[in-house]
Amino acid sequence: MLKRIFKVLLALLVTLIVFDVVGVIVCFVLDVAPLAEKSTALVYAIWFVLGVFCGLFSYFNAGGAIADGGTYWYRKENATEVGTFVIAVAALLLLAMCGIGYAVAWSTNPLGVMFVPDSEPLSITFFAAILATMLFMRNLFKPIKSAPPK
Repeated sequence: MLKRIFKVLLALLVTLIVFDVVGVIVCFVLDVAPLAEKSTALVYAIWFVLGVFCGLFSYFNAGGAIADGGTYWYRKENATEVGTFVIAVAALLLLAMCGIGYAVAWSTNPLGVMFVPDSEPLSITFFAAILATMLFMRNLFKPIKSAPPK
């Protein structure tokens, strides 16, 4: 059980770090680009879209890391169980990250800048998009049960 949790946490953390770095780079380029007007909605859209893709990749990577056979794990008999396990571990990880974020940065300056670890509303948007995507993918990829013969 601990080995499964560690594999899921590792897959989730790697994906979170990669997408966070991509988001920081995109927001930094947006900040220094000579645009006429910087839009707050654009920053939220960037982090929401990155959260959706992060949720998608982390769901499939974490599920493949613990499922028997790895590839096409979402077509197997135990796909719903594996997906639920991945979502539960991801929810606990994101909740812990929110607690750390509040203790370190959000309690003093909740708005921060336009980067995810520093800004409370952007981080919540990013984390909510990750969990919503994982829940959507779990319900989308359920094993098909064949109809009983007539």
